[in-house]
Amino acid sequence: MKEIILEKLLDDCMNSNTQTATLLLEKLIDRHTRQLYNDDYTEAFRHHEELLPLQLDTRDIFHIRNFLFYLLLNHPDKAAPAASCLVRCYDKTIWTSICQAIELYYLKDDQATCHLTDAITYSGSFEEFGDHILSLFRKLEKEGLPATRKLMAVKFAYYRKFYNFEG
Repeated sequence: MKEIILEKLLDDCMNSNTQTATLLLEKLIDRHTRQLYNDDYTEAFRHHEELLPLQLDTRDIFHIRNFLFYLLLNHPDKAAPAASCLVRCYDKTIWTSICQAIELYYLKDDQATCHLTDAITYSGSFEEFGDHILSLFRKLEKEGLPATRKLMAVKFAYYRKFYNFEG
C-alpha cells in the first residue's frame, strides 16, 4: 500500500498540481529525515489523510531522491519545487550531484539555485564543504542571479562571523 501511495504522489509531482504534490512530498521527507513521526501532521495532510500513517524508510528516500534529481535535470519548470524537496533530505552524499545541478541552473533559475545551496548548507557544516563547494559558492556570490547573490552574501557573512572565514 505504501508503494501505491508514494507512486501516486510522485505521479502528481510530474503531472497534475506539482506545487501541492511537492509540498506534501517535502513534508513527508522532512518528517522522515528529522524523525518527527510523533508530531501532529493532521493539518499538513488535511486533504490527504492517506499520508498520515505513511512512514518512509531508507529505500523510499533513495527512490524519492532519484526521482527529484530526474525532475531537476529533465523538467526545468519543476526545478525549484524539486530542489526545495532536496533541501529536506539533509544528505551530504548528494553534494556532488547538487553542485552539478547548481552549475546547470545558476544563470537560469534563481529560486532553484537558492534551494540547492540550502540543500548543501543545511546538511553539513562549513568545515566539511571543501574547496569545490566554496569556490562554487564564491562564483554564485559574484555571478549568480540577484536572489542567489544576496543569499550567498548572507551565507558568507555568517561564515566570516562564526568560522573566521577569510574568503
